Amino acid sequence: MAGKAPGDVTHSPLGQTRSYAGGYDPGRLYPIPRVHSRDRLPQAPAAGFLGMDWWTAFELTWLDDDGRPQVAVGRFGVPAETPCIIESKSLKLFLGGLYNERFASWAVLTARLEADLTAAAGAPVTVQLETLEAFEARGFDRFTGVGLDTAALEADAPLLATEGEGGRQRFYSHLLRSLCPVTGQPDWGSVEILFEGPALNPAGLLALVLSLREHQGFHEDTVERLYGALEVVPGMTYIAVRAAYCRRGGIDITPCRASAPTVFSPLRLARQ
Repeated sequence: MAGKAPGDVTHSPLGQTRSYAGGYDPGRLYPIPRVHSRDRLPQAPAAGFLGMDWWTAFELTWLDDDGRPQVAVGRFGVPAETPCIIESKSLKLFLGGLYNERFASWAVLTARLEADLTAAAGAPVTVQLETLEAFEARGFDRFTGVGLDTAALEADAPLLATEGEGGRQRFYSHLLRSLCPVTGQPDWGSVEILFEGPALNPAGLLALVLSLREHQGFHEDTVERLYGALEVVPGMTYIAVRAAYCRRGGIDITPCRASAPTVFSPLRLARQ
């Protein structure tokens, strides 16, 4: 059965030397309660949110019944309401330990992964294994809307525009940067913001994104901070934030948060 008791990030495998030896071992999965970061949000979402964390794992290999190595891209869907996230290095170690394990079929491995990840996260996690051919056929996605990266650099720019029509608005930036809360290593990504309400100021949104460049927090925490800052904008009727982080350790993570039911599919941007 997977799952240690949920722990503090300082006791996770981050920043420690670990081996892939030992084969299949769901005990490697290290859950961290989401409440640890949510209790420290400067603006806790007043109305809560819906969302999904999409994990894409590229370093996934195992053996079939004949001992022939198999490879796949793993897509894991972790609902935002799960009590815990799974620390990403522990997931890397867990997946890495499968390389010499035999599974009768892709379906058997899928079911095993779903059970282990669900046990660690504390609520159902979905797993899809894709062939490399199927994954390549997807091509690249791209964000659309108003690009923020050339907006005026004004650290104190307000979020609300002084003029312009509001309504449904879409913005994106490729300048997202935050830091691992344990190692301090940088995480790079792109972020998309959907907003309904009064007109937003691109310079203010860019300042908000850039304000996180020295923030130490997991990807999920960083997205929830962006969400909280935008949820309190007067007149807001809908907000969604989706961040596509670059791959690290063979895994990329795309956290998505929205104020109303929203279909968020996994992404593959050019930097992922």
